[in-house]
Amino acid sequence: MQICQKCLMISTRPRLTFDDSGVCSACQWAEEKRTSVNWAKRLQELKSYCDKYRTMTNFDVVIPVSGGKDSSTVAYKLKHMYGMNPLCINISQSVSVNSEMNDRNLNTFRLLTSIFFV
Repeated sequence: MQICQKCLMISTRPRLTFDDSGVCSACQWAEEKRTSVNWAKRLQELKSYCDKYRTMTNFDVVIPVSGGKDSSTVAYKLKHMYGMNPLCINISQSVSVNSEMNDRNLNTFRLLTSIFFV
């Protein structure tokens, strides 16, 4: 078993590789994003898109939501930080796909964010 020299992640994690210095691929990717992406430029691009599409219709953006933290965070930030009016959509394919936790999360999300939800 190998352990990352930076984050202590162990080699049993699926698809994790290590370089010659013993640094895992997750840390390598995090460092690459930190140094090679111009985040200020990317934020300006996002704001430009928001300005371009804001209030064109009743809803400015459609966001697929699952009840998890990623889609909920995107919807929340677009509404409350960037002034967009999102339409959030959740498609339940079967009872086995959505857990009780997801259902609770979706209901809480709906109540707390005042975002229109279908």
